[in-house]
Amino acid sequence: MGFESTKKNPAETVRWMYAENKLWNKKYAAIQLMEGSQEERRQALEDFESHCPIAFYRDQANQLITQIKTGRSE
Repeated sequence: MGFESTKKNPAETVRWMYAENKLWNKKYAAIQLMEGSQEERRQALEDFESHCPIAFYRDQANQLITQIKTGRSE
């Protein structure tokens, strides 16, 4: 999923990954559900992509940004 590497013991790493995934999943879902213009959504996705530490969500955001820029539907 593209998590950054950690130097924690395995149990701490799993708890950290769970918490990070939950946090960024909620942020990504909020953008998906947001109302407003495509431009506002694109800006929110670009901000999300620049801050998210998880490659999977960054890739998903990038795909949506590309779709918005090219005018393709999801």
